[in-house]
Amino acid sequence: MSREARPTQSQLKHLAILEAAAAEFREHGYQGTSMDRISERARVSKRTVYNHFPSKDDLFRSILGDVWTRGLAVTDIPFRSEIALEDQLTEIARAEIDFLSRVEILELSRALMAASMQSPELAGSTLEELNKMDSGIVAWVKAAGEHGVLSVTDAEMAGHQFKALIKAFSFWPQVMMGRPPLDDGDTEKVIASAIEVFLAAYET
Repeated sequence: MSREARPTQSQLKHLAILEAAAAEFREHGYQGTSMDRISERARVSKRTVYNHFPSKDDLFRSILGDVWTRGLAVTDIPFRSEIALEDQLTEIARAEIDFLSRVEILELSRALMAASMQSPELAGSTLEELNKMDSGIVAWVKAAGEHGVLSVTDAEMAGHQFKALIKAFSFWPQVMMGRPPLDDGDTEKVIASAIEVFLAAYET
C-alpha cells in the first residue's frame, strides 16, 4: 500500500509564509506589513521569503487569490433545470453572503482598500485578477439562459449585477464602515430583494 507523499520542506515553508503573511495583512494592513515581519512570524529567513515570493505585492496577490479561490469553490453552484429559479438563487446568495461575512475576507478586503490609496496600480491589477476568477454565478446565468428561463445578452454583466445587489448590503457596509454582519432576518430580506430585482430584469 502506497503512502501519501509528505510535503517537502520547501512546501512547508511556502505554506508557513502564506499563513504568516495572511495574518500580518489582516492585523496590520498592507502598508503596515513588511517582509521582515512576515519572515519573523513564519520563522524563516527573509531570503527564504523572497525565494518564494519576489515582492510583497506578489505575496499579497497570492493570498487574495487563494482566499477567493476557496470562496468560489463554495459558491460555484451549477444550474439545475428541475429546481425553481428562486430556490437556486437563494442557495447561491446564501453561500455568497456566508463567504463574504467571514472575518478573514472582511479584513483582507479592508487591507486591499487601504492599499488602493497608496498603490492604485496594485489594487487595480489585483481586482482585475480576482474578477476574472469570479465566474460561478456567471456560469449559472449562462446555463439558465441556454435553458431558456433567463433572457440575457451579457451573462457576465447579469451575474455581477446579482452579486452587486447582495454586496451592497452584506459586504460593502461591513468593509467600508465596519458594520456588523447581517442577522438572519436582514439576510433573508436582502436575498429576497436581490432575487426579485434580478428576475424582474431577466426571467423569461
